[in-house]
Amino acid sequence: VEQRFGTLDGVADVAVWRRKSELVDEEVVLYVVADEVPLASIRALAADLPAFMRPTRVARMASIP
Repeated sequence: VEQRFGTLDGVADVAVWRRKSELVDEEVVLYVVADEVPLASIRALAADLPAFMRPTRVARMASIP
């Protein structure tokens, strides 16, 4: 999943992590290092993934540790 989102133009780095959710057991969060988060491109790529791999949240980060 990270490799797929890492191919987006303008994205320097990505990480995917699961976190506890109030509505479901866990949700997928996509962390991106980018000046501008390409939401339309992220949605397009996510549409081809199985539901359990699709990010439900996107967070822009200065860097990924």
